[in-house]
Amino acid sequence: MPKIISKLQLLPLISYEDNYFAAAPHLLTWATKPRLEELLATTEESPVRAYETYRSNYLVRRALQYLEKALPGKVHQNLFYDFPDSQHRCELDGLLLFDDYVFVVEGKSGVANPASRRGGLKSIATDVKKLIADPAEQALRAREFIDSNAKPIFRLQNGELIAIDKSRTRHVIPICVTMDDVGIFSADMARLASLESMQSVEPVWTVFICDLRVITEILDSPFLFLHYLSWRLPLLKNARISGGKDEVNWVGIYLCEGPEPLNAPDGFELDFSSYTTSFDNYFLYQQGHKSKKEDKPNFALPFAVAKLLDQLRILGGHGFSEVGTTILGLGHRIWNRLARKLTNTTFHSESTIQAGDVVIAVVWGQKIGHCNTRAADLSRIEGKKAVVLNIALDSNSVIEWSIKHSSKAG
Repeated sequence: MPKIISKLQLLPLISYEDNYFAAAPHLLTWATKPRLEELLATTEESPVRAYETYRSNYLVRRALQYLEKALPGKVHQNLFYDFPDSQHRCELDGLLLFDDYVFVVEGKSGVANPASRRGGLKSIATDVKKLIADPAEQALRAREFIDSNAKPIFRLQNGELIAIDKSRTRHVIPICVTMDDVGIFSADMARLASLESMQSVEPVWTVFICDLRVITEILDSPFLFLHYLSWRLPLLKNARISGGKDEVNWVGIYLCEGPEPLNAPDGFELDFSSYTTSFDNYFLYQQGHKSKKEDKPNFALPFAVAKLLDQLRILGGHGFSEVGTTILGLGHRIWNRLARKLTNTTFHSESTIQAGDVVIAVVWGQKIGHCNTRAADLSRIEGKKAVVLNIALDSNSVIEWSIKHSSKAG
């Protein structure tokens, strides 16, 4: 009888007389890891514990490398901290500091039971707890440690202290990374809420390490990656919107249906199927399997807005991420309006755009310091977040920016 998981996935070679027949050559690489781990587990005096430790460290190291590609900040691995309610010193697998963001990273190198993929309810409950709920609790504990301490300090294995500057931190985001592909469960996290292990755990963005590699190559700017997370995280709790069975598909949905938030009409559910065709074409071209050039999937940003975001990235400054993600979140209609204002070289007085809970002001050739004053005035007058961009007259490039939040907002 056919099975969901074929024996060829683990044993792609068939012994025939004095030779071997590769019945499924494409499965050879997939079978290597589980066969190696099976041999390590059954061989006397095998270095299985050393292997498991290395595997865990490798997973976190790779995850931090991929994250750092999109968010070029400071990364640290294998940290310790003293949590008040814990009798033992707590561990954190990884930490990434970027602008006013702190990412706490937990890795899980375990493997899902094949019975889970067949739909076995007990195995699903066990694997969800082991690979999703447990690392989520660990990551959330580290976030709570940061949130509840005025001066949170982590310690590295070599004794070096890593202090979190709360005055420069606006966001603390937990992330869990898995060695095994558990997207069949984690991609639609809200639908796990009925499981006992998930009822007391806040959903945490959980991503397969190979998917994270793809995601950080596609969303290769800080603004894109951070805005994607701000768009994606609320969906972890929304059981009425489904995005398939892996995180890469969610990125495809984001680039095709975003950047505005997804909302299901009352009484309806939204179920998105495959949005990864453009990803497949792009990577096949990159690997030389397609002769026709395929561009990297992205938003259809007007050139002037794309140039503006690149200038903001280069200009930097504490809090610059929020300026970029705010502009990305405006959507296609406002992007086009902003592009027209940025390219209107004959109109050099202040020009503003009202965009929901944000007001954008573009000014030309003002003295450094003008943006702060003007953004504060705008946020107070309009009662909403204000972004002011100062454009140089000679180069038509951003020389200063400011963002202010109104005390009336929220």
